[in-house]
Amino acid sequence: MNKRKVEDYLKTIYMLHQTKGIARGADIADKFGVKRSTVSVGLDELCRDGFIEKLPDHSVILTSKGLEIAQAKSERCRKLYEMLIELKICEETAEKDADEIENAVSIESYCALLRMFDEWKKAQGHDEGQ
Repeated sequence: MNKRKVEDYLKTIYMLHQTKGIARGADIADKFGVKRSTVSVGLDELCRDGFIEKLPDHSVILTSKGLEIAQAKSERCRKLYEMLIELKICEETAEKDADEIENAVSIESYCALLRMFDEWKKAQGHDEGQ
């Protein structure tokens, strides 16, 4: 599984736990629009690589290794979403585009975008903490 796919799985598991309190293969399959068998193979790989643990009730949880990656990816997506909302992009488009942008840019480019956006906000008269 490539890095992007691993991160997407981990973020999805993280978000399912945040919103539903549990992450199951069926929910992940629904989110990605793929068959459960495809997700099962992916989850086996994530488990083998130490990113998740499978529980007896067929749900999955993130290990500390998986949680760290999922939280970092979620935070980058959240910041990009906030940038797009500030630029008057509708919420639905901003959410979709934030994920796509996060997947497309390196950490270096992401940090540069964040710095540029912070400078733009200062120039617009926004408070530092917003």
